[in-house]
Amino acid sequence: MRPIIKKNSAIFYPQGFLDGLNAGTIIEAPDISFTISKKPKAVFISLKKVIFFNKKGLSILIESIRSIQDKLHCVIGFCEYDKKKYETILSMFEGELDFSLFENLKVLSLFFDEKVDEEQKILIYSDDVEQKNQLAIELYEVGHKPYVAKDKEDFLAKKDEYTKYGIVISLSYIANAEPKIDVRIKHNIIFYNLRNFIDSTITKKFDIDYHNNLLRVGFKVFVFDITNVSSMNIHGVNFLAKLSTAGAEYGTTFCMVGVDSRKISGQLKNDLEDSGILLYKNLEEFEKDEDIAKEALGGGKTPTKSTKLTKNIIAQLNNFVDTSIHITQMLSQKQGKKVSVKIDTFTLDKNMEYFVALFGIYGEIEAMLTMVFSKKLLVETCKIFINDQNSKEELCDGLIEYCNIVSSKIKSNFKLYKMNIDTTLPRVFEKSEHALEFFGDRKGVLVELDFDGEKLKLFLSK
Repeated sequence: MRPIIKKNSAIFYPQGFLDGLNAGTIIEAPDISFTISKKPKAVFISLKKVIFFNKKGLSILIESIRSIQDKLHCVIGFCEYDKKKYETILSMFEGELDFSLFENLKVLSLFFDEKVDEEQKILIYSDDVEQKNQLAIELYEVGHKPYVAKDKEDFLAKKDEYTKYGIVISLSYIANAEPKIDVRIKHNIIFYNLRNFIDSTITKKFDIDYHNNLLRVGFKVFVFDITNVSSMNIHGVNFLAKLSTAGAEYGTTFCMVGVDSRKISGQLKNDLEDSGILLYKNLEEFEKDEDIAKEALGGGKTPTKSTKLTKNIIAQLNNFVDTSIHITQMLSQKQGKKVSVKIDTFTLDKNMEYFVALFGIYGEIEAMLTMVFSKKLLVETCKIFINDQNSKEELCDGLIEYCNIVSSKIKSNFKLYKMNIDTTLPRVFEKSEHALEFFGDRKGVLVELDFDGEKLKLFLSK
């Protein structure tokens, strides 16, 4: 089956049933060669004419166009489906969705057509806040100016208007490379969301390099959420216990929520507690522990072999600076420029209100990038992520989303130069003294940027 070429996209149109028996015959080698020759930016499989599908069928189809993605570095996935099909796909591939979803061709064209109508009215909403923001940023990147619904109530209030006069995006998903085990952050606490049966296979699913770099950037509280775990054996328990023991060097606390006797025997519970893991029946009980919340927001130095910057880190400075300027300009609509660059220690004026966050970089280079915002610039930069109240909690959440966007763009830039790096989740310092305590006398490259009079400081360190 040859695809239909629509501007920068190639669309395959299978019909009827998609299962393990017939999916492998739909897209064949000549079809792949033809598609590659057209050099599309996106290759999608339409589900418009599909009556039934299962996970095996969809997986086979995605793998059949994976070679096109590898050759052209294009986006792949499924398109043209209804809400029921969308929710079915999310359920089938929960925690392992590595392809994109666009609900119709109008939505798909917004991301990949070269012609951009800046007056096009676009409404974005998703129950997944990270996805909602990612969709918005991708559209901003290509020149659109979407309206991002603050919550479901806001979305429903505006849906009819945008359906009539614009485009509504509410059933779409942009694939990102994520750690093998679902990881999220809330109030500077790292949550590992575990599922099903936990045994020795967790060692293959758990990204230990990613975890070690979260320790390196100073996260103090880690939570294993086993709410959706059916049971756990001694091999799974031993692995989690070893993580807790190893984290003692960094002064970290490990917790587990969702604990009950049906999942873990009394002896295994004792083993977890002996390793220092704090056990909670559910998330509500955990959130009532005020001591844990205070610990997560604290500062404290982390042990490191060397804090000296190397030449290969400094050589990438322009990548970090240019990306930060580009993303901040795009979101704040302010013009940015570099004011100064110098080797110095991390300093802050204690009389000023700052919002500080950092993320770790690891792989072919190992570094940390810290962003220091004035409140006014952060409000302007993160307005698409936050409501109108501009509370400190909202601004910190907005800063996390901003850092996620910058780190994702930095990773993409490194790939252009065939350098493989990864980044951690961002850590936010709610108090300036916590940031000062963390860095101590560590030296790095301090870059001051100006955005129409508002300051953003970058600190690149080891």
